Amino acid sequence: MNQAESRLYPLLVGSLSVALLASGAALLLWMLATTIGSFRFLADQRVRTGPATLWLSSAAAQHRGGRAEAWRKLWADFDTRIPLRESPRLGELLHAETPLVLIPDARTLSFDELARLKGFVRAGGAAIVTGTIGVATRDATPESYQPMRDFLGVASVRTLPTSATRALYAGVRGPLNGALLPGQPLRLRGQDGLVAVADPTSDLRWRVTDAAAASRRLELGAGRLVWLAAGPQHRHRRDLLDQQTLEDTLAHAVAWAQRTPALSLLPWPGAAAFAGQVELDHRGEQQSAEGSREALLAEIEAARQRAEHVVLYIPVAALGERRAFELAREMDGELKRRRAWIASSDDVSRWNRSRSSVASSVERVGPLRLLVRVTNRGEKTLRDVGLRIQMNRPVSALSISATELGQKVPALLHRAGAESADFVVGELRPGGSHGYTIDFEFAEAERSWAFSPDPNDPV
Repeated sequence: MNQAESRLYPLLVGSLSVALLASGAALLLWMLATTIGSFRFLADQRVRTGPATLWLSSAAAQHRGGRAEAWRKLWADFDTRIPLRESPRLGELLHAETPLVLIPDARTLSFDELARLKGFVRAGGAAIVTGTIGVATRDATPESYQPMRDFLGVASVRTLPTSATRALYAGVRGPLNGALLPGQPLRLRGQDGLVAVADPTSDLRWRVTDAAAASRRLELGAGRLVWLAAGPQHRHRRDLLDQQTLEDTLAHAVAWAQRTPALSLLPWPGAAAFAGQVELDHRGEQQSAEGSREALLAEIEAARQRAEHVVLYIPVAALGERRAFELAREMDGELKRRRAWIASSDDVSRWNRSRSSVASSVERVGPLRLLVRVTNRGEKTLRDVGLRIQMNRPVSALSISATELGQKVPALLHRAGAESADFVVGELRPGGSHGYTIDFEFAEAERSWAFSPDPNDPV
């Protein structure tokens, strides 16, 4: 080696070493990003972590009965490591900087306590309130529903007979009713004193009328509050499916209030908005079939809002055969234009039986990454199973990828700024599972609500 080469040799070795180190660092970053999601400057997002403690409040211990115990059991059933603490004094809760307050008995809350609870929510807290609100004095003397009307912002509150409180139903599709099929009754243990509020757009309703709401979601300032007419103490005594459905419904309520993700199966295949069919009524058997274009369009819109199955009957005798056929074709086109699954009642029954064999779960595996798993526990291959990931806060962008090599990646149906996204699993073989990772970006206004960076916490 001559003198010139001896001078260049250390420089070449050093450059090569730096290049190898840089390549190794880049590879390490790529591997970490693949595992936990894209890196973000979390400090710049003003992460709201809060204490890892939730409180269970009963404003009047003498009226508590089994309500607090029902929430304790429910919380134990939730797959969470967050402990549940209890205090009989609401003021103590609101000063504890806890992120979530559960209030199973709000009957004796005073005007001052209700105002402080709203202040807690406006400051960024989350609250779940069940049953009647502020309707009795401390000595249990009944008062009016005016405090409850004012607190929830509704025009009326009315007591229901026990016979009307034995089942809840899904209302307008929303974050709270993802566990309920359209028209499916969620059977409860009926009880005197349960109420309905006037809200035709609620997620949950009683069967009495369309406006007999059994839930109400409120966004107050930086926080959220959910009111539910029934709580975990109203679980059906014997039916395990109804018990699980109520538990899932309450879990969705907690997720919405806390702005954490929740996953649910969509009611219809291919992420269809609702289901429907058109039938010609030749014999005039359907007395309710008005047959006017406006009435049929109103039926379609009502079914779309609730994701229900609708059968449109066209009275041939009343309209004449030619007009009836024209109207039937037009309504069939309207169903397709509004993203309905064209299906008969038998098709719906078969689909619901197949859909019941699907299990799904979601967990957080990174600051801005979720892992979704879908399993077919049945004996038949399923196709076009739709899922909804309810982010429960505005998201500007989402992307999805498969966890297994060769697995087809579904398209995400998401509108920028929306709080949910849908996707469809093409094929699920018997006993088969698919896994997907979902990466997301919060909308700019939601950056202060970014997740805690601990990837091991459950959703």
